[in-house]
Amino acid sequence: MNPEGQDEYADIRDALMALPAGITLVNLDETVELANQAFADIIGYNAAELIGSNLKDFMGEDQIKRVIEQTRRRATGKSSVYETEIYHKNGSVRIVRVSATPRQNTEGKIIGAIGVVTDITNEKFNEAALRESERRLDLALKGADLGLWDWNLVSDRMIYNNRWAEMLGYSMEEIEQTPEFFQSLIHPNDYDRVNGEWEAHARGENDLYESRFRMRTKDGEYRWILDRGRIVERDDLGKPLRASGTHLDITTQMEAERLRAQYQSELEIYSSIIRHDLANDLMILFGQIESLQVTCDERDDATKESLHSAYTVANRMANLLKAISKPPEDIERKIVDLFSRIAQEFRQENPKMTIEIHSEKNIEDIEIEAGRLLPTVFENIFRNAIVFGSESVKIDVTIRRIGNNIEIQISDDGPGIDDKIRDNLFKRGTTSREKGHGHGLYLSKQILEAIGGSIKLVNSTKSEGASFLISIPTYM
Repeated sequence: MNPEGQDEYADIRDALMALPAGITLVNLDETVELANQAFADIIGYNAAELIGSNLKDFMGEDQIKRVIEQTRRRATGKSSVYETEIYHKNGSVRIVRVSATPRQNTEGKIIGAIGVVTDITNEKFNEAALRESERRLDLALKGADLGLWDWNLVSDRMIYNNRWAEMLGYSMEEIEQTPEFFQSLIHPNDYDRVNGEWEAHARGENDLYESRFRMRTKDGEYRWILDRGRIVERDDLGKPLRASGTHLDITTQMEAERLRAQYQSELEIYSSIIRHDLANDLMILFGQIESLQVTCDERDDATKESLHSAYTVANRMANLLKAISKPPEDIERKIVDLFSRIAQEFRQENPKMTIEIHSEKNIEDIEIEAGRLLPTVFENIFRNAIVFGSESVKIDVTIRRIGNNIEIQISDDGPGIDDKIRDNLFKRGTTSREKGHGHGLYLSKQILEAIGGSIKLVNSTKSEGASFLISIPTYM
């Protein structure tokens, strides 16, 4: 006490009580002798309520053991910083960081400790959330087989993950964390293009940087890489400060694309040759057939029939050649018009046959997904009806719209489909003709499926003729 009878430490105590950091004085048994309101707020109490309480009453068993160990350190005169959990008045758990220093009496004996207590619950939760986010990112990168890069443009230093290095056959110890190392691996023929695509992104022309290029592996081979990324930080003037992105090995995909492009190129050349040479050959063949028909003895019915068959086959080849030579803009998409044209051609070629077309109202202008070869599907079904039925066969065609599809049912009054082949009707090589190849319906199914359509046999018996149901998507 000072001469006026006041506590000489009152000012110090008042200052401690007013500090924004949590302050508590405890004895060696962890009984609270003094606590400021900042500490009390951490665990939801009034400061006066804590005086005389024991800190161990606010802790779980594991945390009590930790505090006892720290108290023993204090008894030896050592200070320490540690973390522990303490119960809030509402039952929740708060995580705190304690900076504890031994307290001595006037005789120098250690009688307790003074602790500065900081609530770090949110900090810990944020750290946990960050670790979980990093774990998920790592799992996502591994699942997607992605390499990761991060470029600090200020220090001009790059950071790569393990997969980035492994993709090129390196270990992490073998790669240099610099943009120069990355650039040195880019194929010389790709370098300028890659640099230009990056510069366009850096200027803000593209929100996302994306580039495909070849990178040299450790063993000297090249792998195709899909590089995606973006600038994630700029200064006030818009200058890039940091960028990050991913690498994906697309070598297999690029090789497949190369082979497809090569195949397509060869197919176009082959198709051009066929269209040119076959067209010339067919013109010669038509001329020879017509000449033979003129000079053929009228009594030679077998020869006349053979020439007629040859002319029919040659004409079918000519129509097929015309179909595959048709430009995309000339592809027929209006299904009613398409059937009307095909029916008219077959009636002219086979005057005894009957083709009746029934269509719903307002369906004439509906367009379907179609390709150059779609007409051959219907021509094949009509032709089979004549071959297996007779020249006077009757064919009924019904066209209707079902949702986003057009359904076409084609039925004839011929002998129907043999039970022996019905289950395998659309498989390659299935036929009931002695000299047939069994490709017609198989190819029809392939043509339809290529445009998202289908074909199936319905309600067919030998006494009722053959009936096919075809579904084709409408043109979007």
